[in-house]
Amino acid sequence: MKWSMFIFKVVANGQVLLYNTFNYAIVVFEEEVYNRIAGMIESGQIEDCEEITALKEQEFLIDKDLDEQAQFLSILKEEHDNDTRMCLQVLTTTGCNFKCPYCYQEGICREERISKETIETLYDFLDKYISVNNKIKKIFLILHGGEPTTNWKHVPDIFDVIRRICAKYDIEFDTQIITNGYLLDEEKINLLVANNLRNIQITIDGVGYVTDHRRLARNGAPTFNRIIENIHKILATDTTGKVRIRINYDKENADTVPDTIDFLAKEFPDERVEVTLGYITKTMDSLESNPYINKYGIELSELVRYYPTFHRKLREAGFSPENLLIFDGLCVSKMRHNMVISPTGEIYKCPSGVGISSFVEGNIHDFPTEVPDYLFYKLYDYCFEQRCPFIPLCQTSCRFLAAAKNGAVDSIDCKREALEQVNVELLKDQFMT
Repeated sequence: MKWSMFIFKVVANGQVLLYNTFNYAIVVFEEEVYNRIAGMIESGQIEDCEEITALKEQEFLIDKDLDEQAQFLSILKEEHDNDTRMCLQVLTTTGCNFKCPYCYQEGICREERISKETIETLYDFLDKYISVNNKIKKIFLILHGGEPTTNWKHVPDIFDVIRRICAKYDIEFDTQIITNGYLLDEEKINLLVANNLRNIQITIDGVGYVTDHRRLARNGAPTFNRIIENIHKILATDTTGKVRIRINYDKENADTVPDTIDFLAKEFPDERVEVTLGYITKTMDSLESNPYINKYGIELSELVRYYPTFHRKLREAGFSPENLLIFDGLCVSKMRHNMVISPTGEIYKCPSGVGISSFVEGNIHDFPTEVPDYLFYKLYDYCFEQRCPFIPLCQTSCRFLAAAKNGAVDSIDCKREALEQVNVELLKDQFMT
């Protein structure tokens, strides 16, 4: 037997914690017990005992001849090639009624609005694409922008296209929307709920003035109270979908995050509400928001000062964040049938690349039946050579950030050091006495 390479080990307080990043199993030993087990494995003199049995069952210990890279990539490729999901992200507009100082879309054209003609073409494109890729069994529709609610008049037409396609091919669909929440009203909310709302993401940056100051309405109006009222309207419906409230933070508002978490826990004691955290950092050099981000943004090396504290606060407030900080992973851009459709019909794989010509991967008006694959298997060679335990969590990093940093989408933006620093603290805090 040998240790799996997917083990992240934490030593603290006379204990040793092992986290299996491949199957999420966790074991904690007293350090003396762990040293005894490690000695047996190193010497090859493995005795049958309760601890060894548990380590085998949870795949911390594996057969010494097992090629973990080959096994991992075989499973990954099979799941990817046989994926029955289509993630369809439709931007109703690149425009927005807010002017957030850190927006990743500032600098692109903000005047595009989807038209009736583009939506009609969307039906024909999907008809051809699904007829060829006939393993697709479910569409995950994501309404995106810009701010999707600022060009709402054609959203019923988008739903009509999706319903007709799903009826023709006998497939299902769910709806998500990423919105600032400001223009949501009963009519919009009811339309979303009637079309299988599964998830709605709304961002606030703090309580009261903090959001009003950072998430600015272009007309100068305060935004916080109206957003909170609209979240209550969503929760008043019978939707079983999740309401994911995202707190964006940087050095300007980081000290307000704990109070924001407390506020959300008291304001929305509903199991459908989830709270997530998003740190503001620099991406593309060309962003108009970079002067702000250069001043207040958070570097990867600084995350350990913030995230463990916020993670603990989320747990104390009754929310359920993931055990570990996970970057990137198998995000939608790495799905086989993921497409981001711009208001003019351009096809992207990553929503962060919208409006940047180098990220355009086609156009629905050309009726392609394949989209480029952002799951670059060759990149895993480097990660396995480094014997990085975070491969199942990171999956060779973010394609957009890799392009921003290295100039190539098929490169690696490694975050191993930050993952190690932050996750040591998270695991110690949660599982080690």
